[in-house]
Amino acid sequence: MNLILAISHKNYMSKKFLILIIFPFLTLLLNSQNEINLNNTKKRLPDIINGYQPTIVPVTDLEDSTLYFDRKIHPENINGIYDNDDIWFSKKIGEGLWTEPTNIGIPLNTIDSDVLFSITPDGQFALVYGIYQPDGTKQSGFSISRKKDGKFSFPEPIKIQNFYNNSKNFYGFLSSDRRILLMSLNRDDSFGDLDLYVSIYDETSNTFTEPANLGPIINTKGSEASVHLSLDGKTIYFSSNGHKGFGKLDIFMTRRLDNSWNSWTEPINLGENINTQFDDGNLWLTASGSTAYFVSYDTINKREGIYIAEIPDSLRPLPYAIVSGKILKSSRSQSGRVYESIPIILYYEDSQNIDTVWSDALTGTYKFTLRKGILGSAMVDYKGFTGSFSVATYNLVYPRKFEYDIILRKFEDEPSQEKDLSSLNVNILKDAKNEPLLIIYFELDSYKLTSDSKKQLSDFFQKSQSFKKLKLVGHTDESGSDEYNFELSKKRADNAARFLKRSKLTKAKLTIEAMGKKSPKSSNHELNRRVEIYQIE
Repeated sequence: MNLILAISHKNYMSKKFLILIIFPFLTLLLNSQNEINLNNTKKRLPDIINGYQPTIVPVTDLEDSTLYFDRKIHPENINGIYDNDDIWFSKKIGEGLWTEPTNIGIPLNTIDSDVLFSITPDGQFALVYGIYQPDGTKQSGFSISRKKDGKFSFPEPIKIQNFYNNSKNFYGFLSSDRRILLMSLNRDDSFGDLDLYVSIYDETSNTFTEPANLGPIINTKGSEASVHLSLDGKTIYFSSNGHKGFGKLDIFMTRRLDNSWNSWTEPINLGENINTQFDDGNLWLTASGSTAYFVSYDTINKREGIYIAEIPDSLRPLPYAIVSGKILKSSRSQSGRVYESIPIILYYEDSQNIDTVWSDALTGTYKFTLRKGILGSAMVDYKGFTGSFSVATYNLVYPRKFEYDIILRKFEDEPSQEKDLSSLNVNILKDAKNEPLLIIYFELDSYKLTSDSKKQLSDFFQKSQSFKKLKLVGHTDESGSDEYNFELSKKRADNAARFLKRSKLTKAKLTIEAMGKKSPKSSNHELNRRVEIYQIE
């Protein structure tokens, strides 16, 4: 077996236009569908996946429910045993149990070599090998296929400025936001056989920038390949035979030290639980970041295959958030889940970037990820329906899942958006025992009083009668977890009470209550970020 196994662009016998797919090879005796309990030990996937070889390049969706992989010269490839590579998939039906693999078919599979390198967290975009031609052949490069009505569409070419590759081998990975393309190529500035490069999406030209070398900390005189970027946007895993390892190609981890792509930590070998004296690579992290699929070799069976193993704690990704939920419609005339692929626009507190993810038409659900330390807002505007929410990731200590249903409501069901919000802040109902004396409103994800709120509190208490006891009740909108919103609503009520006391606006005894997101008063999120003040006596 050669050091680097590759996929032939034409057929398995010819050596033209080889695409690099580093084979990691490893195996345990699993001739039946046995359960896989990791316990810090790598396990070979069952023979229903690994029985036919070569089977390489494992890629899973965010739920770890579908495994995509490449089967070489399989009799059921599009062009049979003369078809070097086709994309296959299998569904997980239990712990360590998988369905019989299925050829993904056209348009992703052709008579040429076909490989799926990565899939975005929303499950809607796949990075595949080659520039697809109408006659089923390919040119060197990368393409993106978008899922429509549950099926991947004809792949569209990725335009990369000054793209060329001096090698017949290459590899690719597309980031979760589809803005970063990592590649293994050989170019004029390469340090060795294959180096890792990055191209960044340029919105003005609708192209990716010219590939930039990741530098000598990562790249060596050997080969660096099969790269994987974690959902934290900082940590990458790659295979290399140029760094110190256990044998041939080993898998390593490194992290970006800043926002550039040329400052890295020293690569660390993932250890002997994963790497062997043979070729190891094609690592794909699961959503938790704690386990990974990869390809390797086993000294018992002496056959390559796909394995799963735990990643050592210190080598796992940095914290990130996985956000998911259902898309629901709610109006006077209709309600229910939306079974269409609709765009969800993502805004970020610390960035001018605006990203788009798409819901799944078959399940009526959506998924996206957020790195640590930001406030991300999601918004949907769909056929007269709107919905939005925000997620804060400031205090993450490990990868965490958030579940929010996006509730879409009709424009006509919403309060007028033309009103000045401050005019809504004065809501004085003195004669109703169970109604608030006053309602003040807050900015998104904030407990600080606005200047308008301070003025309303001052005006009201300077003109109103004295009260013996008052209760301040804090509320939030429907976005965010129950725990987070409870604390935010508590801080809002507490901050309002402190302002009243500090300003000596009332001599009343004040109590506070936190409601979190339990009592929304409107489909307009702005009207739910509030503190209500009640008279007790």
